[in-house]
Amino acid sequence: MGKDRKISEEKITPEQLVNDLEMLEDEIKVFIDTSVKYRGLIKDKDLEQRVVVKEFGIKYLVYDRHFEGIEEYRTSREFVLAMELEAFESDY
Repeated sequence: MGKDRKISEEKITPEQLVNDLEMLEDEIKVFIDTSVKYRGLIKDKDLEQRVVVKEFGIKYLVYDRHFEGIEEYRTSREFVLAMELEAFESDY
């Protein structure tokens, strides 16, 4: 479904359906191409998060050590410092 239309009971023309399917196909191709590009840099189970960060230009990837060596990766501590937030000790 096109990003500009909301779910409703409106009737969709065949042309609209074809357009929506073509857009979805393009988005899937971009995701697959990007996944292949980053495969091997991190474990396959973490690939989706990496692709999303890169494709949407997300500045920080605050997660676990599986992403060490990735440009956007930050530890929780590094993220708190970068955001100039007040940190506190935790037993977790």
